[in-house]
Order: sequence, then structure tokens, then C-alpha cells
Amino acid sequence: AQCCEHLNRALIIEREAAEKFGYEPVCVRPRPKAGGSFATAAYENMRDPVAVEHVRAAAGLDIGCTLIGMHLKEVAVPLRLGTKT
Repeated sequence: AQCCEHLNRALIIEREAAEKFGYEPVCVRPRPKAGGSFATAAYENMRDPVAVEHVRAAAGLDIGCTLIGMHLKEVAVPLRLGTKT
């Protein structure tokens, strides 16, 4: 789950995934008005959540009309699916 700009668009993931892929956790915890409701809900429903600032994902799903390009590998092919906004 991607946080909002108040937390520099950090990602909330399970600690196990952060360790597996070598992502360095940062010391933040999202809140509804400082990090975003989606990231807060994800944080509260994970077993052992951490926030990470930098990842280089091979794929991602962009929901909510917020770009996730900063978290993808340098060469990525965007796929635009139909949306209802």
C-alpha cells in the first residue's frame, strides 16, 4: 500500500518481504491524515508491517489515480485499464 505525499509515498509491506528483497525499513507509521487511509488500513491489517521508501518493482497496480512510477524499475511499459472515476 502506498502512503501519500506526507510520508513521501513510502510503501507499507510485510517485514518478511522487505527482508527477502533487501528493502530498508524507515521509521514511520501511517495515519488517516498523515500517510493515507489506505496505507493505514493496510498497516493495521498486516502481521508485521514496515514502511519502505525505495523499491524497484517489476510490476504494480495503480489504483486511485495516483502514479506509482517511482516504485517501478527504470524501464516499464504502462498498461492502461479502463477506469471509472
